[in-house]
Amino acid sequence: MLQTLPTARRLLVALLPALWLAATPAAAGEDAAATPPAAIETTAPARKGYLLFRSRYADPDALRPYGRAVVPLAAKFGGRFIAIADAPEPAEGTPDIRRVVIIEFPTLAAARAFWTSPEYAAVKQMREPLPGEIDAILFEGR
Repeated sequence: MLQTLPTARRLLVALLPALWLAATPAAAGEDAAATPPAAIETTAPARKGYLLFRSRYADPDALRPYGRAVVPLAAKFGGRFIAIADAPEPAEGTPDIRRVVIIEFPTLAAARAFWTSPEYAAVKQMREPLPGEIDAILFEGR
């Protein structure tokens, strides 16, 4: 099988084991047993938390007081608004052209703390009596 591969690919396949061995602590003159695990292992960065709103209201201007109150409150929990789309364009699937708002938080726990906070419960009461619909989704991502 090796003969059927192009020359550059055969060279790469032949060199991979040597490259792997060169990257080991022993190849660098270090004792692998003496290398602390923290120096070898890498930790993944913390995943961020997101709050996605999909909404449609008969009078979007009536939401302005809610919007003015929610922005600084989200910031108090480390949140920042990363997307606000009043007219999203459907690309695939069932068209859903409701307004989209995405708030990014440092962690999912921070997003959940914002959503369940007494302060947000008070602000949320500003939009609840308005005629319209809203979906809110918490999720974790990168």
